[in-house]
Amino acid sequence: MLKRYTMWKITDDVTDRDLLMHNLDYNLKALVGVAEGLESVKLVKGLTGTSHDIMIVSEFDDEIALANFKADIAYNIFAQVYIQGNLINPSILMLEE
Repeated sequence: MLKRYTMWKITDDVTDRDLLMHNLDYNLKALVGVAEGLESVKLVKGLTGTSHDIMIVSEFDDEIALANFKADIAYNIFAQVYIQGNLINPSILMLEE
């Protein structure tokens, strides 16, 4: 199992942060079972001790599953709608369990 932790900062251009976080959470969960390779996903809000605002924790079987997920059309549409222009400065940590 491969866990991917991605922390993001919400841009200053986002006027309704609560709505963005709701839409991120709802649509990330909708990708499970649709986007190839994604086993589970969780949005963590209210981070402390960091300059980031949110963290997305996603699980994949292995690196091939992660690569398939990144290439999946459903994920790419999600990224264009919810990540681009709204989230910046990603910090990524991957752990194999």
